[in-house]
Amino acid sequence: NTVYPAASNAWTTSGPFHMGGSAETGHIYESVAFDPVARTVYTGRWNQAAIQSWTSGDALTDWSVPTTAPWVFSMTNGVQPVLLWHPTLFGPSDGGLLAYRLTSSGVEIVAWRKSTDTWSTLVTSDDGSTHGAMEYVRSGDYAICTVATGSTFRIGAGSGGVPASPVQIENPPIACRHAGGSTNVGILIDDPTGSAAPYILEKAGSNRVWRYSGGAWALQSFTHPFPAGSAS
Repeated sequence: NTVYPAASNAWTTSGPFHMGGSAETGHIYESVAFDPVARTVYTGRWNQAAIQSWTSGDALTDWSVPTTAPWVFSMTNGVQPVLLWHPTLFGPSDGGLLAYRLTSSGVEIVAWRKSTDTWSTLVTSDDGSTHGAMEYVRSGDYAICTVATGSTFRIGAGSGGVPASPVQIENPPIACRHAGGSTNVGILIDDPTGSAAPYILEKAGSNRVWRYSGGAWALQSFTHPFPAGSAS
């Protein structure tokens, strides 16, 4: 766990951390969620049910386990579960986590309500791996959840403690997931200003950029400036 305070212009690092007596696998990938109000970071653990968290201001080694799901998230893929913090998942000021869970029939999108520490299943996707990405879109108050080789869903704001029903949308033009070698995949990100739609940046290939608008992914006329031809 490493922190960079801009005011001091210096990095502070805790070194390797351990939870429950065992070290991390290192395969964090998309398993990072951030609640900007509570200033809490969440990450999962491969082949376990526990979600761990760290809040800004705590010691860098002071990780806690705010919730344990009723099942493990992955039993065949050596990656930690894809996570996302959705601030209105269950209603105004009633946020929670979205996560992928691998089952025998596909991948479930599951939800954790922070205020009650309860888990529920929202939808099952037609996929056989937990690779994918999730992104919260501030301008529209919704999440995009895409499984790398399966389906893509839009999940809006909930109400009265009940999450919104996932709505299936067009799949991205390339799979959005962590990079493996020279795999041509994309990173799904929100507009940095929070005032427009999300984007996909190509990780390997020709640095293409797509923007989600009107229910479709539109290829942009420009490319992004990050190193070309590299997946990472």
